[in-house]
Amino acid sequence: MMDCFSPLIADTAGLDAAAIREYGIPSLTLMERAGEALVACVHKVLTHKALMKCCAKLSQHRILVLCGPGNNGGDGFVLARLLCQQLPQSAVTVCVAQRRDPMDASSDAATNEARLKDLPIQWLENPSIEALNLVISQACLVVDALFGVGLSRVPRAPYKHWIEAVNVCNTPVLSVDIPSGIDAITGNALGAFVQATCTVTFGTAKPGHWLGQGKQVCGQLTVADIGFPSELLATYPTPYQLLTEAFAMAHWPWPKSTDYKVTRGHCWVIAGSEAMPGAAQLATEACLAGGAGLTTLITDETVWPQVIIPPDCLRQQLRWAEVTAGTWSKAAKQRSVQAIVVGPGLGSAAHIVLTSLLEWHKGLNTQKPLLILDADALNALASDTTLSSMIPDGTILTPHPGEAARLLAGIAGWESSQSVIDDAYGAAKAIQARWGGHLTVVIKTATPIVVLPNCIGETQGHCWISCVGNAALARAGSGDVLAGLMGSLAAQLATRVEHYAERSAIAARLAVWWHGATAEHLSEERTLVGVPASTLITGLHAALKKAMEIS
Repeated sequence: MMDCFSPLIADTAGLDAAAIREYGIPSLTLMERAGEALVACVHKVLTHKALMKCCAKLSQHRILVLCGPGNNGGDGFVLARLLCQQLPQSAVTVCVAQRRDPMDASSDAATNEARLKDLPIQWLENPSIEALNLVISQACLVVDALFGVGLSRVPRAPYKHWIEAVNVCNTPVLSVDIPSGIDAITGNALGAFVQATCTVTFGTAKPGHWLGQGKQVCGQLTVADIGFPSELLATYPTPYQLLTEAFAMAHWPWPKSTDYKVTRGHCWVIAGSEAMPGAAQLATEACLAGGAGLTTLITDETVWPQVIIPPDCLRQQLRWAEVTAGTWSKAAKQRSVQAIVVGPGLGSAAHIVLTSLLEWHKGLNTQKPLLILDADALNALASDTTLSSMIPDGTILTPHPGEAARLLAGIAGWESSQSVIDDAYGAAKAIQARWGGHLTVVIKTATPIVVLPNCIGETQGHCWISCVGNAALARAGSGDVLAGLMGSLAAQLATRVEHYAERSAIAARLAVWWHGATAEHLSEERTLVGVPASTLITGLHAALKKAMEIS
């Protein structure tokens, strides 16, 4: 199980420099250890029956190592040397665009290239595509050591053509650090990119392994220990953290033997309209399943005939067109409330509902409930920027890319949902800049991220990237389930975490993890085709129990 805090460090050059400067680890030692870790992975691939099922090639044990001009290529040279010492003669082919002068050892990569001088290695220097294709066809494994995490430009010839040749072969591909052509921070493709069977990275994973196209093309990811001190990894400055099961289990609001319904928290779900009653039902059922002591569905009178609410749910019927701040004051006097989910399925009533709710909330002196703004509440917010001054500390915003783009309307660079997908963290920071740095922002892309309020992001990592989830979540209603879970967890945390921003940050991360873990659990039992959002709710507790047993 991974540590509770799992940093994602894309600045490999800075990390290497810190290890060299602060801990006296020679750079050549780090490169040698990287090569050793690659050898171990190569042997795993060569003995993996499913990967090697094509192998008439296997008996040849021919391995092609594509080496680029930087330290990624240097790792490839170390790998080639170590393999050459273990495999039959002439089993390793190294491909480079241009060989260096063996006497020039001005860099670690050059030093390790020079060490290959007298070994029985086949060299391909700037080969034609025909020659490269021939060698690829004879190889049982291709190693992509072209570009590492430092690449920030479109791969050009000849490397572009090499990448394209690798992608059309029917040979397993091992990428070093990250598939060449993938941005190590955003996971976006910079141009041509390698589609790897497996990837070995060093020290920590990178954000690009989990985001964008990187998540799709890394294959099986291995994080190899090459001797970075644990203290360095824990303290090296990075805004990125991986949201893991370990974090969830360490922060879960498990029931205590002394608990009763009031100490488990009360959550309102303000949701639904005549056209979208299902959103209210899904969010409410998720809130109930999430463990809140009390759940109240507050909805319009037109919704009740269309929903089936469990008997353990409290309910309040209103007319959306008539709600005022006094409406919420009256409701709160009946029972105190610790968290409020507002927005799912509200439709055109969202503005009056949200405005009146924020007015009431602003007038509270103590025991202010934490707010989760979702769906139509976000659209209402986007339509009225004057509401920004009324959003309380710790509020959670849960936009999908389209809603995020609307919240950022008029700001250059965020004109479309695609711009949010391409840089979800940048979008979340822009939302905080416009609407308040005291907010927790959850961007619901294919890989959800949780961006913490600025006041705690400095100490806990600002951007948390989910490591669980799949296409089962790509269904209408999935976001309603997530919002309900968030409200439920926020209510339960009220008696345990006093600080609003910290409470919202924990609730958001727990809900995102649980949501994704449930999708993965369901994928073990059924295909991802046609998984309705209601099925997520029924799978929540099996997924949580599985995590408990593992941890």
